[in-house]
Amino acid sequence: MSTNGEHTEKGEKPVKQLLFKAIQPSSSALRSERAKKQPRRTSSDSSEIMDFGKLQEQIDTMCSGIMDLREDLKSVVKKEEIEECVTRVMTGIEARIVKDIEKLVDRKVQEVKEKVDSLEFKYQSLQEHVTQLGKQHAEQLESIEIQMTKTHDLAKEANKKANYNEQYSRKNNVKIMDVKIDGDESTETLITKVSNLFNNQGVILEKQDIMAIHRIPGRKGSTKPVLIKLMNNQVKSNLMKKRKAMKEAGNRIADDVTKLNSGLISRLTLHHNIDSAWFFNGSVYGQTTRQERVKFDIYDNIDNVIENFRFGQRT
Repeated sequence: MSTNGEHTEKGEKPVKQLLFKAIQPSSSALRSERAKKQPRRTSSDSSEIMDFGKLQEQIDTMCSGIMDLREDLKSVVKKEEIEECVTRVMTGIEARIVKDIEKLVDRKVQEVKEKVDSLEFKYQSLQEHVTQLGKQHAEQLESIEIQMTKTHDLAKEANKKANYNEQYSRKNNVKIMDVKIDGDESTETLITKVSNLFNNQGVILEKQDIMAIHRIPGRKGSTKPVLIKLMNNQVKSNLMKKRKAMKEAGNRIADDVTKLNSGLISRLTLHHNIDSAWFFNGSVYGQTTRQERVKFDIYDNIDNVIENFRFGQRT
């Protein structure tokens, strides 16, 4: 080493000698001590000599330890070497950590990729299943719609026939409005009252011409109409011929029209191409703004019927 090394080599022996001299008494002091003492040695003198020997051994041991310590200090690593070693170790640790992290990330990425692939496969399977179900449902829906259309058409046709049959069963019926109600009205008194009304207009209505007679519900606040079921259509025709005269007398006569036919008449009267609508001989008719007489049924599209009627006239 440098100055410290030279100092150590040169100062090593003097230090030992100085320590020895500092402890060892001088020869003059020993002679003076011996002159003062008796020529014969005592047990205390022997003890002092032994203590001195032990002290000398301790000093030698200390010197040896100091020498060993100096040798150990020579092998102590420098700061730069420590930093370099630490840097190298940390670099290695960092590289290992990065490598471990990369392995962990790769493993996790692979796991996620496998899960994504599995989910994608399931999604494709579900999509195919949904597509298949959609086709099946579309076919079923189309079949249901066709069936519903057929059912609807059949229901309409059935209603038309039922309405026709109901109207046919009423073909001999007549309704008379504004027939006053007496206190104790019976079938007999009602027949007499109605017969007198027609007799006053020159029409003979016999009791045997009437199959049934009774009042039916009317508009709120108005007199209930009288419904008469006649024996045949000839009797009805005779009564209906006096419709205008009966109306002027205050008793309006009308056909017994079904609810569906009444609704059709109301719908026709509200249409912009229809001037008037009426019931005649079991059917409903409307007169257009061009004075065309057109027959309608309960489920007809009014515009289409008028257009078809005009097209038929052109051809």
